[in-house]
Amino acid sequence: MDRYSCLAYLLFQVDDETAKDAAIRLVQGDLTLEEAKSDPTLFPHLEACEKQLKKQPPDSELVCAFMEAYIYAV
Repeated sequence: MDRYSCLAYLLFQVDDETAKDAAIRLVQGDLTLEEAKSDPTLFPHLEACEKQLKKQPPDSELVCAFMEAYIYAV
């Protein structure tokens, strides 16, 4: 899986509704990673997700399922 999809998946796993919403918007293309990183409420979550991605990437099947579920969600 690509880095962008993995970060969105990991961000969706955060126990924060704003982060979950941002993850879905990232997947749908309504929010860029740069915009998300400039948001002070999302930045700490994204930093933690990037660290987690470097340590242990998420299972690609889980990321694919997440992408399929939310890429066209309204």
